[in-house]
Parts: sequence; structure tokens; C-alpha cells
Amino acid sequence: MCICSIRFSFVQYFLNLIFKRQNCIASISEQNKIKHASTNPKADGQGTGKMHSTLLDELNQNGYIVIESFLNPDEVNELYSAGRELCMDAPQENRKIFSTVNQKDAHSKETYFLDSGDKVRFFFEEGAVGENGELLVDPMIALNKVGHSLHIHHSIFNKMTFSNRVKEVCWQLNFNKPAVCQSMYIYKNPGIGGEVISHQDSWFLHTEPNSVIGFWFALEDCTLQNGCLQAIKGSHKSGVHRRYMRNPDKEANQLLIYDRPAPIYSQSSFTPLIVNKGKTIKICTLAYMLLLLFFYFTYLMLYRHMYHYSRQCGA
Repeated sequence: MCICSIRFSFVQYFLNLIFKRQNCIASISEQNKIKHASTNPKADGQGTGKMHSTLLDELNQNGYIVIESFLNPDEVNELYSAGRELCMDAPQENRKIFSTVNQKDAHSKETYFLDSGDKVRFFFEEGAVGENGELLVDPMIALNKVGHSLHIHHSIFNKMTFSNRVKEVCWQLNFNKPAVCQSMYIYKNPGIGGEVISHQDSWFLHTEPNSVIGFWFALEDCTLQNGCLQAIKGSHKSGVHRRYMRNPDKEANQLLIYDRPAPIYSQSSFTPLIVNKGKTIKICTLAYMLLLLFFYFTYLMLYRHMYHYSRQCGA
């Protein structure tokens, strides 16, 4: 399964973006000629605003929205092909594994991660890289994700991120000064990788106030069989349950730590967000960073690719 993820405000570059946010926003404005005054697509003669209250009410009630007919087949194929090309561009040395559980070689991996906010960097799956950095699997299934500045440095992802359709949605959700903080291409390849536990994205991407929204673009079928995104409706109203933060102990090996143990959530509370490519090839899912999310860990030989980015609402 392939997912394209963009976060507005937004966010992430996890903790790194918080420290580089102003530079990030300035870079976006300069490179894409985006002015806050023109965020409303009506300024360019675009959009009707007819769904304004409906979208906002649904997002506030459930914490997420699924929008169909968002991408056309050509756009899906273009994003998907770009993600596969990234596999061939991955570094041949100094390969870093992305894991939310395994802390082996933590300092090196966390430094690489923290410095990725304004760059395009490659994070490999557990089991894809040997002890000496050699690749153990086919390059096309080796990557966990690529991030976190595709929206700036890659023309195809830039085009989608700053499209009028995305601006229209932001306007309908009352975003006055949206800014993109992070974007990443998530692979979710079959038969490889580690578990991603139930979590809120706000664990990793924290803003005050909580104003970040994530855009998820499904580029393949996302089903129960291959581990689709799942969410607990209304869980965004329960506050931040945990924080992933810089370690106050400057002498410690781990640069980043959690401030408390992981909460335990009943899996029966989650609602699967199933996207069938044949029916809803044009799909976009919006979610608050406070929403509880879960990808069912699967070794089934099924793919699911995604593009994801986050956006934050400004005053």
C-alpha cells in the first residue's frame, strides 16, 4: 500500500520542524509564490465553498474526513511512479532504518531524522539493511518512507501539495494562513518492516494550540487485508496522550524519548478507513493530529502506498 502524506501547519518534520518552522514557511512562500491573502481559492476564481460547513462539522465531530473524487487516475499514477523512482534514488551507503520501537544505533538515526525537516531523506525498513549497511532485499521494497520536504524539493509532490483543490479544502476548513510543515511518501511494503503502534500524530508533531491537519492520499487499495489506516472517531477531543521529545539528559545516547509509557487502546474501538482503488481511486483523507491512528501490522503480500502531508492553521 502506498500513501502520500502531507501535513499542514503543519507539521512535522517532527520535532525538527518546530525549530525550523519559520525558515520552512519562508522557503515555501518564496518558492511557490504563495501569499496568505490568496489562500481562498475564490481570489483566483476557484471554488464554490458549498461544502464549507459540512466538511468542518464532520472533521470536528469525527476527527477525520474521507473525500472522494479528489485525484484522477493520471495523478495517482504520477504520484505512485514518483514514489517508485525514489526507491532507485535511495543512498547506497549510510542507510538509516526507521523504527518507532527499535532503538539500536539510536543517536545516529535520530540525528539523521531530526535533520530531515528541510531535506529529502530516505528511511529503510527493519530487515532491509544488514549490519554493515548492505541492502538485504530488493530496492523496491526496502524503504519505509521518504521525507520530510518533498513538497519543496520534488516538483510532482510540490504540484499536488499546492494545488487549488488543496487550497479549496483548507479554505473550507477556515484555514486563514496555512503553512506546510512536512510531507512524506509512505510505502507499507509487504512482508517486511516493524510494527507501528496505535498513536496520535501529535505525539511527534506538537503545536500550541493544536492546529495541525494531515492530508493522506491513498495511491493503492487500502483494505483490511493489507493493513489500511484505522481511527477512533472523536478521539481528537481527548487531548494529547503522550509526547515524543528531546531528551533533557544531554549525555544520554538517545536524543529523543517519550515522556510516558504508551497507552493501551482497545482495537475494537478503531474504524477501518477502507479505500478501494477501483471505486475511489480519487481519494483524500484529512485528520487532526490528535486523532488516534493505527496501521494493522501485516506480513501479507499486498502493497499499499501513500502520500501524506500536514498543514497547520495560522491565525
